[in-house]
Amino acid sequence: MNIDAQIETLYQEIGERCPFKAAKHMGIEHYDTNVGDAICGLYLREDESNRHIMLINSNIPIELQETACYLIIKHHQMHPGIGLALDKQDIEVYERAEAEHRGYIKRIADLFVRTIAASRA
Repeated sequence: MNIDAQIETLYQEIGERCPFKAAKHMGIEHYDTNVGDAICGLYLREDESNRHIMLINSNIPIELQETACYLIIKHHQMHPGIGLALDKQDIEVYERAEAEHRGYIKRIADLFVRTIAASRA
């Protein structure tokens, strides 16, 4: 099962599509703090206590906070305990890639519908 499917299963377990609740369900401690404008989120594991910690910048819009949290839980699923720092450029690159992916899927779906419609005509 790929990471996105694992996260979808996790969302089903918790009953909603909330990356913050998913992180809590996974045992990641979540802290909000203002760390300026450059950093969106940090993820680390404390060696002594084996705690997984996520720091989200409270100084950025909630949409960016949610995206940072989502990327952190994806990272945690793939590389638990390996630190991660996300800046605004990381979030922008992810959002651009997701938009391209959605556009590609839409084009494929439109082509499929047109092909079906043409074959029935």
